[in-house]
Amino acid sequence: MKKVNQYLLMAWIGLASLTACKHAETEIKPGTTTELPSAYTEVGQPKGAVVSKTIGPNGGTIATTDGRVQLVLPAGALDKETTISIQPITSHTPNGLNLAYRFSPDGTQFKKPATLTFQYNAAGVTINDPDAFGVAYQRSNRAWYAVDGVRVDTEKRQITAPMKHFSDWSPFEEAQLDSLTIDNGARNFDGLVDYGESINLYVRQMRRGTTDESGEAMLELDNSRQQQWKLAGDGKLESNGWMATYTAPKTEPKRNPVTVSVQVNFVGKNKNVTLARDIYVGAGYLKVTFKGQTRVYTGLTLNDDTTPWQISGGETEDDYVYIHLNTHQPGEYSFGEWGSRKASDSFIKYQYGDKIYASDKGWCMSKGNYAFPAKGKVTLTEYVRGKVARGTFEGNLVDMDVEDCINSGPGISGEFFVRGTKK
Repeated sequence: MKKVNQYLLMAWIGLASLTACKHAETEIKPGTTTELPSAYTEVGQPKGAVVSKTIGPNGGTIATTDGRVQLVLPAGALDKETTISIQPITSHTPNGLNLAYRFSPDGTQFKKPATLTFQYNAAGVTINDPDAFGVAYQRSNRAWYAVDGVRVDTEKRQITAPMKHFSDWSPFEEAQLDSLTIDNGARNFDGLVDYGESINLYVRQMRRGTTDESGEAMLELDNSRQQQWKLAGDGKLESNGWMATYTAPKTEPKRNPVTVSVQVNFVGKNKNVTLARDIYVGAGYLKVTFKGQTRVYTGLTLNDDTTPWQISGGETEDDYVYIHLNTHQPGEYSFGEWGSRKASDSFIKYQYGDKIYASDKGWCMSKGNYAFPAKGKVTLTEYVRGKVARGTFEGNLVDMDVEDCINSGPGISGEFFVRGTKK
């Protein structure tokens, strides 16, 4: 394993073996390069717009511009008018969710606890369970401390906690199933494992250390437990406690993606949960939901030597998908006319059994022989010419056998990720 992965593992192992003794809280300011003990993390850096509002003794509410974070101060929390700010920052929280947030003036203490609410995206969490989340803040020594009284609403996707003071705050997951690298450092895991490749997986589970004189406990890594790993699909899975290695088959698996899962116990909650990770095997995949069915295609082709360029794949000639784009830049591109060369246009064609569906019929005599594209778009989220293309699509397709000039039809949605052959 390459040194970078050795250092990563040693850092986490060191975190798991910490004792309960109290560390000196020497303040380390953001942006410095001081070497950190393994139990601590870097300080987040600003990422996004700061919001400010003056709130006085009568209380009030402040929220980020995107509504993901809201702070409610009750009457009596402050004894004078104070300009309060929320700054999104990069998150180094153990098992943190997306961003962390810096509340200012730093160190402000409340006479009555404020109420802090985080909005989260269910697609971005390991498991959407009310016992799976916590809230922590970072002290000046860069350690993270969990707070009590956290409430989770999994339907509204909200995590709420009492706040007694300002600092850097963040929600976190009690446990995550994460990945290291492919074939001992050959490359980072990007969602795909090629035929015969191996990927290292590990459980990163948090626990609360011994409570200090403030009544709060520092977050620590807990990898002391033996985990139960399982594989659904072809390949081989070898496990050793909190780590496992999955090796993909050398040929196309019978089901794609395969699923690796592990059962963990939430410390102090007497609850077992299963964490799972889907792993696609091959050079790429295209997932399509159409007419109530979801299909996954592998063996894709990235043909982007010319413009327009396309991603295509399928099982047979009667079951094939084509996605055409006219630009090599990430972005959103609306469905356009068949054969369009406009950079803003995209086009999808789906051979679905004995039917052909497309995002535009290519002609429409009753409309003056103009294009009449369906409503929809292709979003290219990642692209390196000849090497990788990743994105999503959504909208509706038109039945090419229908003679009427229509741009309505069955809905389609999906995602794609394909690696090219260029080095």
